[in-house]
Amino acid sequence: MIEWMQHHRKYLVVTIWISTIAFVGAGFVGWGAYSFGNDKASSIAKVGNRNVTLRQFQRAYSNTYSYYNNLLGGKLTKEKAEQMGLQQNVIEGLINETLLLNYADELGLSVLDKDIKGKLANDTTFQKNGAFNIDQYKMVMKNIGLSANEYEEELRQEALLDKLKNVFPLEANKELTELLSASLFMEDKLSVKILRVDPSEIDSNKEKIKKFWEPIKDNFKTQKSYEIATGFVSFKDEKVSEDEIKEFYDEKKFNFLDKDGKIKSLENAKNDVIRDLKFNKARKTALRKYLDVKNKKTKLSSKMTIKDNELNYPVQKLATSNPNDVLKPFKQDDGYVVVQLIKTNLPQPMNFEQAFDRVETLYKAEESKKILTNKAKQALAEESFDGVETDFISRDTNSSLDGLSMNETRYFVSKLFDSIEKKSFVLVGEKAVVYDIVEQRLSNKQMLKKHEKQMSQTASKIENNEMQSKLLQNLRKRYKIEQYYKGN
Repeated sequence: MIEWMQHHRKYLVVTIWISTIAFVGAGFVGWGAYSFGNDKASSIAKVGNRNVTLRQFQRAYSNTYSYYNNLLGGKLTKEKAEQMGLQQNVIEGLINETLLLNYADELGLSVLDKDIKGKLANDTTFQKNGAFNIDQYKMVMKNIGLSANEYEEELRQEALLDKLKNVFPLEANKELTELLSASLFMEDKLSVKILRVDPSEIDSNKEKIKKFWEPIKDNFKTQKSYEIATGFVSFKDEKVSEDEIKEFYDEKKFNFLDKDGKIKSLENAKNDVIRDLKFNKARKTALRKYLDVKNKKTKLSSKMTIKDNELNYPVQKLATSNPNDVLKPFKQDDGYVVVQLIKTNLPQPMNFEQAFDRVETLYKAEESKKILTNKAKQALAEESFDGVETDFISRDTNSSLDGLSMNETRYFVSKLFDSIEKKSFVLVGEKAVVYDIVEQRLSNKQMLKKHEKQMSQTASKIENNEMQSKLLQNLRKRYKIEQYYKGN
């Protein structure tokens, strides 16, 4: 039983092979209007009897680019899109969709005008007062840059793909559903042995470390740094008069509130008022210093070098500055700082001595991993496995195993249930967890019943995806594909 269940865990980690090559489930999005002409100038490809138009491609690419740009927070560049192969992916998707449309044509499927009218009438986007409104429809078409004919053709093709789906209805395979349930809700009782490496077991000979460093030495470089000149303006050096204090308070009194949200009197807020006023004057003094340095009327005398991860200085601005550029004053501790860039020191290759501490750490980690792996293999090869027996554990276990932290336990459990091995090991940080599955069981029937629908849907998706792939492979042999544009 254990061997059978372990074997079928592969349904979670590899693609399920389905030998049927019937229908593809709905997995494609309608990308826009199609042209049925033969003009290569207006098409990027011809698939069977259908063209993939340039306009269709442009619309599809624009939609896909916008989608990924949003995912990346508006930082998707043209260069990055090219690296991702975005154009090729869009073209491939359009060709696949057009293959399916050709297959629907061959089967004699079609969409009636009344079907399209029904879709339009039921779309609330085009309604006013609960009914279809032609003016609203035209306005929406104008906003999205499509003609009514183009949009209705897009609807027609989506409807045709839906009809194709219904020609070959596919229900979830019962055996696959049961296998998925077994894999997801299986519980294992283990015999576990945790192995460690004693530091004395690692040969830290300097020559060996150097030999380890040689092939990877280009990975060790000095940190980028900036040589700068600075000038500090302390708020404590600023002088303020009683009249200035009162004037500042009258102007900024809403900044000085008590715990109840009421404005403090000048008497109660005076210390805070003086501090803020001095900071305000210090900022103006720093701005004058900044202008004097920028106009070469004075020089900053304090010199220092900072790393590019320094938190107290504006390293991002320094990264885009040129030598002798002066940065505007920024607030720091008790005042304002003016910074002038003298020189940017780019990363340079480290020699062995410079890199030694970092290399030694990596070397020890690699050696530890090798030693742990050998120890684990030896433990597995022993006839009698002297591990400690655990309670039944599942994928969502919420208690740690003896000798492991909670995070280490979660990592181990994820690897355990992704494996098809009854007896194996998992490297967890500086430990090797050797295990042998001694007993398995399924979660209670109530849990299985609760997730039955989800498992059925998942099984159906797996089967549909596999059949989609197989069907497209066959359709590529069935219909001629002429591609005029291959993308960037």
